[in-house]
Amino acid sequence: MARDIEAVQLIIAAVGFASHYALRILPKLDFSSCYRGGFEHKMTKQEEALIVEVSPTASRIKIREAYRWIMILNHPDKGAKHLLKITLKNDLEIKSESKKWN
Repeated sequence: MARDIEAVQLIIAAVGFASHYALRILPKLDFSSCYRGGFEHKMTKQEEALIVEVSPTASRIKIREAYRWIMILNHPDKGAKHLLKITLKNDLEIKSESKKWN
């Protein structure tokens, strides 16, 4: 019984030391491709374009296609969040209205 406890303690210590050195050797993770910065209270065209993943000067058809694709990927039956759907719907309406007046 005592040998079993000592063996478990030895294994835990070995795993602890190994993980400590492995984490020191691994390079630091770089998230430079991620968007750095929060969103404004009122969404800007730049932020809208980031969410729908189109250029801020995209055509209305491109915007609708991107919106539709994101909605398919984030369908509630697939476990999507309701807030994302509302945000994207508002985004599409704002971008569509801005295209009408430009």
